[in-house]
Amino acid sequence: MYAIRICVWYLCDEVNASIAICSNSKAALKALAAAKTTSQLVLETMKALTELSIHNSVRLLWVPGHSDTAGNE
Repeated sequence: MYAIRICVWYLCDEVNASIAICSNSKAALKALAAAKTTSQLVLETMKALTELSIHNSVRLLWVPGHSDTAGNE
């Protein structure tokens, strides 16, 4: 979750971009898709993603870990 949050932070100045954030954490992606959360980090990440998506197309993608996916080793 923290890695996704930092990624969004680095991208906060982007405008009219197509952004794909890849994660090998199904748990993090499920937490971001949940209707409720009790985690402050999840809440902050959701808010940051919402703000980033105002002027950009943002997608969260799951990629399998440890499977020789380029950029995920």
